[in-house]
Amino acid sequence: WEKSKGVIVADLRADLARADAEVKEAVIRENALHADLKEAREEIKDLRQRIEKESRVKEEQEAHHREREDSRERNRLSFAAQLEENQVMLLKSAAQLEEVSRKKQALEGDIIKLEAALTRNEERKWTKDSGSQVHRIKLKTACNIASWNPRIQADAFPSTLTRTSFKLKLIYSRGL
Repeated sequence: WEKSKGVIVADLRADLARADAEVKEAVIRENALHADLKEAREEIKDLRQRIEKESRVKEEQEAHHREREDSRERNRLSFAAQLEENQVMLLKSAAQLEEVSRKKQALEGDIIKLEAALTRNEERKWTKDSGSQVHRIKLKTACNIASWNPRIQADAFPSTLTRTSFKLKLIYSRGL
């Protein structure tokens, strides 16, 4: 029996040693798992930080892109507004030019009518007062005025007027 007790005790001691070795292996595995877990947590933390940084960079890029697009849109709208304003000014200028052209044509027509009336009046006067001293003085005065005033010369002798009709026009306009 003692022998069997000794064998049992030896078996128990062997079982205890195996169990102790298994516990030590389990502790080593657990420590390795804790180290792996800690490393995984660090990796997760690094990944989160990287993701947050990439998100911030992406948001900043999107904000910059939106700002650039908004700036382009503002510039486009500003250009369109200036273009429209310039078109309105151009239309106003065209309308004013057309009005001035109409007035010029009307004045040219009036000048032609006045020339005709002056010519008729000149013919009547020449037949009536052809030898009159007053008439010669008026013509001489009109020619003198035209000769010393260059503005009158430039304005007074357009291609459609003759020198005689100018003299008459000048005489009648000055009341000489």
